[in-house]
Amino acid sequence: LIKEGINGFVINPEKEEFYKVLRWIQKSPNEIESFKNNSGKIIKEFSLEKLSACIEDLINAKVKLKQLSRN
Repeated sequence: LIKEGINGFVINPEKEEFYKVLRWIQKSPNEIESFKNNSGKIIKEFSLEKLSACIEDLINAKVKLKQLSRN
């Protein structure tokens, strides 16, 4: 759910990188507001129904592959 630079950062928990991001956050309040807005938009794309449909599609594809490999 995190898109690098769009709604957050994926960071290595090493001190230097962590502090670098914290300093950026302190200096970029407008960007943080943008991250919040982007997060809301990203989360709206997800739903239990979509997740269920993806899982069903994956299961059906796996079954189809098994059937094809038997032939």
